[in-house]
Amino acid sequence: MVSDQSDEAAEQQPAVAAAIRVLEHHGHKVKFIRNLPRLGMAQQRQCLLDKAAGEYVLFLDDDVLLEPWALKTMVKVIQEEQCGITGMFVIGLSYKDDV
Repeated sequence: MVSDQSDEAAEQQPAVAAAIRVLEHHGHKVKFIRNLPRLGMAQQRQCLLDKAAGEYVLFLDDDVLLEPWALKTMVKVIQEEQCGITGMFVIGLSYKDDV
């Protein structure tokens, strides 16, 4: 689910449309909702959480990429530690040359 707060519909932007095609190709349904007016990050997260129906929820900002192993690791931690929340360091191509 994508909670869109942009001025122009996000799903109409070429890069977003390409990402949607990739996700759908891998069997993921993508749903867009509009969440306006902008009331801050906490409200944005709560809006998404209120609409979530799955056992797990992942908040992923539009400038962050996660590989499948990262998701598997976070789910494993939640299950093994019996905790309610976990996180992962940011994986972004803008940091690909950082050591």
